[in-house]
Amino acid sequence: MKLNKIKIHIVTFFVILINLSIICLYKLGLYLTKGKGLVYRSWINEMYAINIIILVIATLIFIGELLRRKSKIIKSIKDKLEIFNLIYYYIFFLAIIFILWISLFWISFEFTPEHIVYKDNKKVIAQVNSCLTKTRVEFFEPINNIFMKKTNIEGICYRGSYDIYDRKSN
Repeated sequence: MKLNKIKIHIVTFFVILINLSIICLYKLGLYLTKGKGLVYRSWINEMYAINIIILVIATLIFIGELLRRKSKIIKSIKDKLEIFNLIYYYIFFLAIIFILWISLFWISFEFTPEHIVYKDNKKVIAQVNSCLTKTRVEFFEPINNIFMKKTNIEGICYRGSYDIYDRKSN
């Protein structure tokens, strides 16, 4: 039983380290491409958002396990320990539910589908940014699977929250 708790603590610590290193790589990429007009493709931004959500949940688990370990060291009264565990699991459950709701809301507004289209006889990526009442389409030149570059083609803005390039909606 003690071995499983140590494993959970170590695994969450390594998940936090991996997520922090991915966030640092993302930010480093933004810094290095800042003056070149390059931006990340939308799937990279979505993975970044999911990475932050995983980091927050893993941090909550890590802190909770750390607090539980400290409370077991104190162990003055057994009833207090059980109440602490009950409160911890209740707060942890509510925090996870809250984080999942906020993350679903955040990802739904962060989601920007991309379509390969031909505009002005160029192969470009149309990135659709949809909100509640307006949609904006911006055009980018594909560089590779990670980066794209803003083009001189003027973006389109229209009323409605639908994707004009989505074949399912046409």
